Amino acid sequence: MRAHRNVCLWLGHYFVLLTVFRLFYSRPDFLRRALALESLVALVLFYGAGLMIHRLVPRLGGLENFGLLLLGFALGNNVFLMAWLPGEVQLVNFVMVQVVAGVALRSAWRFALAQCLCVGLALASLAHWVDPGLVPGNTFIVLSSTLLSAVIWRYLNRLIGALSQLREKDRVILRQRTRLVRELRASLANIRTLRGLIPICAHCKRVRDDAGFWQQVEAYVRERSEAKFSHSICPSCLVDVADDFRRMGIPLKPGRKA
Repeated sequence: MRAHRNVCLWLGHYFVLLTVFRLFYSRPDFLRRALALESLVALVLFYGAGLMIHRLVPRLGGLENFGLLLLGFALGNNVFLMAWLPGEVQLVNFVMVQVVAGVALRSAWRFALAQCLCVGLALASLAHWVDPGLVPGNTFIVLSSTLLSAVIWRYLNRLIGALSQLREKDRVILRQRTRLVRELRASLANIRTLRGLIPICAHCKRVRDDAGFWQQVEAYVRERSEAKFSHSICPSCLVDVADDFRRMGIPLKPGRKA
């Protein structure tokens, strides 16, 4: 939308210069003023379209409909000039509309409609208001510009398609990276680590805390991390405590041998 707005404003600038040029062009006064008025209408239209594009596009059903409407106005203006000025070929205007259609329109049916209108109106204008000797050469120009605009349209469509795929891949990668960062932050928030030297008794394996009290290893670790302990007896220790278990009347698990 920003690109279409800038194009409309630049076309408005162009018609400002064209209006000034036509006012001082060496033609009869009536024709000079009429051409200047025609340029003035065009510049008002393009300036208005550039400034009101944000409101016009939703009402027209999309940006390409807006561009097609402007191209239609340009074609009507070209036919009007060729009918008004018999003998003067305004072919460059038709070629400009064809090339702009190839650049601005991405829809295939809109592009085909614009090209058909350009070719049909150009050939009809050449047949009605141009010297017959100039018709073959100008017809060749119109048809070659149609081919050129088709090549431009195809190339830009493929380029935009490739860029869209890359942009979609970037969005997927960004979503994955965002999810991984979120998961990593959540994991880091749930992790508490023990660092530095831990003073531990070589005999009873108790740990001295910062206040100088001796704690069981389980209590020390549990206070400083999210770790939880599940107690059991290893096979080597089971032999040493088997008699104590029997004296206390605690049966050993099946399959265990003292």
